[in-house]
Amino acid sequence: MIIKLFKAEGITGFFVRQGIASATLRVSNVVLGLILSIMMARLLGASGYGVYSYVLAIITVISIPAQFGIPKLVIRETAKAQVNQDWALLRGLWKWSSLAVFLLSILLIGLCVLIALSLTDTVSAQELNIFYLGLLLIPLISLGSLRAATLQGLRHIVLGQLPESIIRPTVLIILVIALSTTVEQDALLTPFNAMGAHVVAVFIGFLAGAWFLLNKIPPEIHGVERYRFQHHDWFHAILPLALTAGMNQVNNYADIIMLGLYYPAEDVGFYRIAIQGGLLVSFGLQISAMFVSPYIARLHARGELRQLQQIVTISAIAAFIIALVAVLLFTFFGEPILGYFFGGDFVQAYEALLILAAGQLINAFFGPIAILLNMTGNEKSTAKGMAIAASANILLNFILIPPYGMEGAAIATVCTLFLWNAVMWFSARKFLNINCSVFGLRSVS
Repeated sequence: MIIKLFKAEGITGFFVRQGIASATLRVSNVVLGLILSIMMARLLGASGYGVYSYVLAIITVISIPAQFGIPKLVIRETAKAQVNQDWALLRGLWKWSSLAVFLLSILLIGLCVLIALSLTDTVSAQELNIFYLGLLLIPLISLGSLRAATLQGLRHIVLGQLPESIIRPTVLIILVIALSTTVEQDALLTPFNAMGAHVVAVFIGFLAGAWFLLNKIPPEIHGVERYRFQHHDWFHAILPLALTAGMNQVNNYADIIMLGLYYPAEDVGFYRIAIQGGLLVSFGLQISAMFVSPYIARLHARGELRQLQQIVTISAIAAFIIALVAVLLFTFFGEPILGYFFGGDFVQAYEALLILAAGQLINAFFGPIAILLNMTGNEKSTAKGMAIAASANILLNFILIPPYGMEGAAIATVCTLFLWNAVMWFSARKFLNINCSVFGLRSVS
């Protein structure tokens, strides 16, 4: 049914190629990420992997203010300026965004160093050194996101994703293998060396992305010497974008960071592996969302709500079936899978893995609801749901992590996923009269 609908739409070429290529990149990224997690867990051990994951989570959250929603703005404004052939405005946008992100990154690094220096009596020297090294990631991640956004705005979507999706994890795997062969046979790779390898991999990915961008800059822009800025409009536009991006990262990393505040590094390492397994359950939803996004926008613009209901329902059913298979696999074989791939100690992540897998099954049940709202001009509803979910996430983590540990963190995540999807589901029904969940099949028939 979905193939016929795509053909009926007549959207061939660009969207199909981009969708297939993006899906291929996503599959490759998941596989590389899984390989990397297995290697890190085995080489660092539970405690070392926990320290590495915890510091990396903190650095990722810190990088949010450095970006301040600017990459999302750059995607939109770059596309508009190119269509309008306003090359002076495009030059101004790129200069303004690059300078803003760089200065914010430097400011955040300085603040983090001052805070870290005040914690020398409560945090070990090893963890502080890893943190100091990880701070180098802030400008690299932030400027890398800006570069990727620029490429996507220029319609080089796949090329924009390539450095982070393929080049960075591949280089990191190579570096980890190289480092592991230099230590003694019975020694483990240290978290500090792992963080150093991560910084180098991100730097190489950043250079590759910069090279891609230099080769894809529109030739017309080289003949323009002046810059045109819209500071007031850009600043007001990034505020809601920054809020949405920030709430999304809070939902992604609040549980890891708060778990590390109450429990030892080993538990953080176990929980990180549980998260990786849970994300595999949502893999079908992520892939289907990539394919249906352009069709959702097109059908909504033409007012063809019945076809829109069909496409989101079929997407939800496909994602739910894939998620259900993954949940059953983890239910019956989760412990041997964890023990075989990650080591015997990581079997302790089994219960948290099952809880998170159930949460992602709920996520798949509701279908590509965030994509539906964003592609139909209802992004404020997505932001509202995300803000509610992020607030609930922090509160639930505070309540559940101290007594229940990583299982409490997993329960908080599941509750957050359900709340977020429920809020957005009601918004979709209210504004679009669309049931994005698996039960939307009743509306199709």
